[in-house]
Amino acid sequence: MRRSPLAALAAAIVYGASCLLDAPDAVPWGMGVEYAAMSEDPLGRVGDHPYRVLGPLLAWLLGLGGDRYWLFSHGCVVLVLSLVFVVALRDTRSPLRAFAVTSLWCATLANQLFKGSVGYAEPLTFALMLVSLLCAGRTWWFWLIQLLALLNHEAIVFVWPWLLLEKRERAQVGAPDLVGAVVALGLYGAARWWFTHDSGASLQSVEWYWNSQTISLETIGMWALIVPYTLVAFGAQAAVVGWQWGEEGFRRGVLPSLVMLGAICAMLLLAVDLQRFICFLAFPITVGAIRIANTRHGPWVLLALAAATHFTIVVQTPYVLTILRTMHAVGADSVARFFPDVILRIWPIYLGYVLALAALVAVGAWFGRRAHRAAASGRPT
Repeated sequence: MRRSPLAALAAAIVYGASCLLDAPDAVPWGMGVEYAAMSEDPLGRVGDHPYRVLGPLLAWLLGLGGDRYWLFSHGCVVLVLSLVFVVALRDTRSPLRAFAVTSLWCATLANQLFKGSVGYAEPLTFALMLVSLLCAGRTWWFWLIQLLALLNHEAIVFVWPWLLLEKRERAQVGAPDLVGAVVALGLYGAARWWFTHDSGASLQSVEWYWNSQTISLETIGMWALIVPYTLVAFGAQAAVVGWQWGEEGFRRGVLPSLVMLGAICAMLLLAVDLQRFICFLAFPITVGAIRIANTRHGPWVLLALAAATHFTIVVQTPYVLTILRTMHAVGADSVARFFPDVILRIWPIYLGYVLALAALVAVGAWFGRRAHRAAASGRPT
């Protein structure tokens, strides 16, 4: 609680600065429209996803339901930034270092996207994931947070492997976690049954998604688009993953990012929404950024990287527009026809993205290796 005012101040500063570049919208969009309607009567079992009740219920309790749901949505985005600061402050014990990590998150699509995609569930999911990191040493609190996250959006189950990897770094993972997972899933299943039983809702179950979105050419096309989308979402921050690899090796440095990447690929089996799902990569990048922040010049490196992130995202605009226009020209099924119809037209741009991503990871790995050698020799890093 002592950190709350400082965290709120840091979040307000970086969020305000980001709004100068991209002003937030005040109208729910897409799925946010449904959640805004739910927030007028959270237990009324309305809409196609009445079991995603946590966000609408909290908004209703705070008096931010209905037409004011957009305020709740943006409040969740600011809450995420506050919690990034708290997590970073716990691990760095330096407000400056924590501010640098928060600035890095703020520069990514994980922050910017949800200023326009108002009302979506992901910011609250992100907040609960960050609270999970804070509660890693308290197993029952950890799984209570997972239950709440399930009631916000069931996609949280895909990132449990990553959360458990991080939990293992901070505490033990064992039989109590298995029990906690079973209890959380059981309670969620009961709640989901109550919200959908005789409610008239269109129950879009896992089976429904699986039958409509099994591995197909469309799924493979979405997986291929992860390469450019990673740079669109995070720009130069791909170097952080490389730094972790060079400084901490494969298990601690690269494996968490690969696990999160696998979670994103699994999500794309059930729903084609890469722009939202790619934002989950912000978590392994942020964990790596906290470790960079603890180095001698870490805060300044991260602040420079935050500025570079904005620059590298902006300069991609012509290439992104070319990809989008090409896909539009191919037709409504362009994702399914990514191979070969789209890739044959954009292969120089796609190859450029592959090489740019590899170069950023390689540069980060080189600096990470230098930091590792310096630490091993006792020199300040």
